[in-house]
Amino acid sequence: MLIVRYILAAMILTLAIHGDGWAQERPRVRTQRAQPPQPPQPVQPVEPAPSPPSAPAAPVIDQRGTDQMPLSVKVIPGPKSAEETAREERERQEKSAADKRLADETERLADEAENLGTVTRWLAGLVLLLLVAALGQIALFWQQLRLMRQAVENAAGTARAAQASADNAEKTLITTQRAFVYPKSISKEWFGARRSKEPGEIVEWVFTPEWENSGTTPTKKGLSHVSWKRFPKGSGPETIQFGDQWAAGSKREYSRLFLAPKSSLSGQSVRISAHDLRSGDPCFVWGWVEYDDIFDTRHRSEFCVELELRSGPSTDPNAVAFRFYRLHNGVDDECYRQPSPFVQP
Repeated sequence: MLIVRYILAAMILTLAIHGDGWAQERPRVRTQRAQPPQPPQPVQPVEPAPSPPSAPAAPVIDQRGTDQMPLSVKVIPGPKSAEETAREERERQEKSAADKRLADETERLADEAENLGTVTRWLAGLVLLLLVAALGQIALFWQQLRLMRQAVENAAGTARAAQASADNAEKTLITTQRAFVYPKSISKEWFGARRSKEPGEIVEWVFTPEWENSGTTPTKKGLSHVSWKRFPKGSGPETIQFGDQWAAGSKREYSRLFLAPKSSLSGQSVRISAHDLRSGDPCFVWGWVEYDDIFDTRHRSEFCVELELRSGPSTDPNAVAFRFYRLHNGVDDECYRQPSPFVQP
């Protein structure tokens, strides 16, 4: 097959070279034939001139096939065999089938892309709708939270008002119903040499506080004590912090006290000799009472008086008067001391 192609190429090259020579000679002949006939010229006698020797014609150089005039060669393929034709037909069919599958796949992908775009737009709209719904829920939740907080604040205010009202009611109840003990008065008595009140020399004075319960409920776990002492001038019981004093030879224990509602009771008495009163040093009498009310709240009441002499305490029954001292007079939180837990004597 390759030899045949070389032979054909050589024949084509030969034909091309000779064909060009023929093409150059034929126009030259046609040009000579196309000249019109010349009119006859009158014959004049001319002497023959000697003809010069003719120069040889220069040879014509054929430049085809050189760099100045290259040749183009057209290769004509030979006839194909049946196997090549079948292979090409099979390749063409396979290429056509592949192109068809590619076109179908491209069309399918385009349809899926369009469907995907549609689904995406629907999803975007759904997401936007969900976002709007979420924002609405957030706004609603915020409003509900604000209303709930306002309701809680209102409820808390109502609860505080109710608590304050209950506290006031309880306080009013306690204030009006609880036992309230205070020193109503301090009585004084004098005695002569034979413990009598016959006219004569006074040797002893007795001072007794009277405790009264002005409340509507009784007292519980009541204790009381009364003390007296003589102090140097310019001083008083605060120098000993109003400590409890005991008579010589007496038992050191507090007196039990119970007071019914709206009742009074004489407390512990103290005895002071007229000699002590005549000494010129100020004498003080002080006492206290501690008790529980029916609400199990512990209370305390105190008193303190200074004994003033208006005349001789040994001869005048009216010689002694009372002056409340600046300290140790009050109830509950006004007291010099706070109540102590009850201890059974």
